Amino acid sequence: MISKTIINALFLLCLVCIVSTSSAQNYDDRCFIVQFSNGTTQAEANALLTQYNLYVEDGPTTSLNTKFVLVCVDSVLGWPESVIYNNGDDDINAVIEDVTATDSENDDILDALGLNYDIDLLSLPNESSPSFYHHPLENCGLNSFSINTSPGNNKAKVGLLDTGIRPGGNTELNDFLDPSDIGWDIINDTPFPLDDNGHGTHMASSITLSTPTNLSSVLSLQAFKTHDLTGFASVWNLIKGIDKAVLAEVQIINMSNSYTAPYDHRFSNAPLLAAIEEAADIAGILFVAAAGNDGVDNDNTNNPSNYPASFLADNILAVTAIDCNYSIPSWANTGATSVDIAAPGVDIWGLDHNQQFVEKSGTSSAAAFVTRVSAMLATQQTTFDYEKVKCAIINGAKEMPVGSNISVSNGYLDAAKAQIVFDTGSPCTATSPSPNLVPTTLGTGIVEASIQNGAFLSITSEKEQPARLSIFNTLGQVLYTKEIIIQEGQNKYTLEGLPQQTSSSVYFCNLQYGTESETIKFVR
Repeated sequence: MISKTIINALFLLCLVCIVSTSSAQNYDDRCFIVQFSNGTTQAEANALLTQYNLYVEDGPTTSLNTKFVLVCVDSVLGWPESVIYNNGDDDINAVIEDVTATDSENDDILDALGLNYDIDLLSLPNESSPSFYHHPLENCGLNSFSINTSPGNNKAKVGLLDTGIRPGGNTELNDFLDPSDIGWDIINDTPFPLDDNGHGTHMASSITLSTPTNLSSVLSLQAFKTHDLTGFASVWNLIKGIDKAVLAEVQIINMSNSYTAPYDHRFSNAPLLAAIEEAADIAGILFVAAAGNDGVDNDNTNNPSNYPASFLADNILAVTAIDCNYSIPSWANTGATSVDIAAPGVDIWGLDHNQQFVEKSGTSSAAAFVTRVSAMLATQQTTFDYEKVKCAIINGAKEMPVGSNISVSNGYLDAAKAQIVFDTGSPCTATSPSPNLVPTTLGTGIVEASIQNGAFLSITSEKEQPARLSIFNTLGQVLYTKEIIIQEGQNKYTLEGLPQQTSSSVYFCNLQYGTESETIKFVR
């Protein structure tokens, strides 16, 4: 894969709630997540909170490089009049717009602000209970999914950000758990993440029981209960779960859940994305994320893309589902650049919180299978290398029919081929360097340039390739987009049809090519 370089100076998440095909996306419109810059003092943080009548509801995180906190506006004091006056509204959008103004003195102490979206579980409601145990793929009558790999001698640790886990009747599942430390209940802040929903235990059984061979000697599991009885969670729950997982020294995190956003935010460094990327920097953690069950193309910026799977982070492995006929179900999200691979996700048997075997479908189960194979490859490394594991999974995929164009690999999970790629050390990095996007007159790096009709960019590439050029504002709204062809050598691209002056004076210009992207900041 091409090494990604994204140059950002201002980061934001999502600002308007929407309705997806799964459920309404909600958030508390008086609370949001703040990521303070590394080195921010307590006095600086307190001054900012006081300025906007905010208080800390929860946090800060402890194991990540920068500190994340959940803050809320004081219900008595409300937003300061200056915010209401400047923005004409006293809602969450107003304060975020005000705090992140171009000339804000807060630029040095803030890295990101984001809304605390609700997080959906990604299994469809089609449960049924068999009278006897089924191998998770036995119902397909197929062995050609090849989910088995050869475990090594090193211990791999997997973390689940889900509804917890329920130890009990199935002793084989219990073998993968340390009874003195099965994880953490994020919701109640206790060390007993007991599953009262069933989703987390089903994912755990798909990861651990998907082969007749007992692998508990080389694979362990920890659950981080981010979702409650009803399946409710929030972005803040996930960030705290990541924080705990880093402390627990897990190598792979399974995220069979998602939220949708009204605009395309893969180019912005939202708090959740920042936490995921920091988990890679600090602990080298690989995140296996379900692509979503809305039946949409996650590449399409007109769709409310599903996150965290749609974030363009090097340590995210995004997974969609296939059925027993190797076909994509109508409800499974795809994406030629935002989804990496497919895996079995229809009518998968697994345990629930009552220790009964039930059948579930969804990209949740598909992600669990990819997590399992990733863990088996991890057992063969003395030092975990998520990039090598991710490369082996993607490059070892069995190709879908020509023209499917469903993912980066355009294929489905084949652990036997992944093992071969892993053993041979096949290169993952493209031989041609990525394009370089810079304002012609101002050079590289974080820039502040005048953006107007007639401005142009210089794009340098060593090969011809398609790309998408987009302009978006601090609210994440895409204001201008055009598909272009980057030619080999020097390219001069003139920006035309740019929006007229609006309330925001900050814009971002993004170039997306393949699975990579680059972004630069412009100010008026």
